[in-house]
Amino acid sequence: MNYYITENRLKEERKEKKEKLEEDRKQSLLNIQLGIREEVHSKIQPALVKVENYLMQFYGQGNEFIQAKKLEEFEISIEVKELRSLIQSYEIWLHDDLIKGLKEFLGRINELFLLISGYKETDPMNIECNKDVVDMRIHELFCIIEEFKAHIKYLSGGNALDNYLYEVVEKERFSKKQ
Repeated sequence: MNYYITENRLKEERKEKKEKLEEDRKQSLLNIQLGIREEVHSKIQPALVKVENYLMQFYGQGNEFIQAKKLEEFEISIEVKELRSLIQSYEIWLHDDLIKGLKEFLGRINELFLLISGYKETDPMNIECNKDVVDMRIHELFCIIEEFKAHIKYLSGGNALDNYLYEVVEKERFSKKQ
């Protein structure tokens, strides 16, 4: 009877070890994939900022920190092409909602380009008359970029880190007051 109990215990231990190894393997793969996703996010975030800075040149009256350009100069820029290339290259590592949103965003930039091109072809003076429409479209793109940046920060754990640091600072302040 002792032999039977020992053999069953050995089988259970082997099974537990096998399950533990499988769980460790899954966790390791998950960590690798999360690391890759973090790396992709760290490449897409600055690309979004570059597109935002490019668009800023055509928005409203511009600002003193960015050289304003005329709408006639608007084109699908290197910054937009770089973002498109990043999305295509790293698509398998991105969240489906983010991919969908980024592709829609690129589509909106193309629509803006076509809108401005259409104004140029019909009447160059037409661009200035429709500057408000263009500004509205660019403003929408800025809002979308901010949503992407917030989404990436959330997925990357930036919000959780901010909350943790805030709690630590608040605890320090509270302990100093006492």
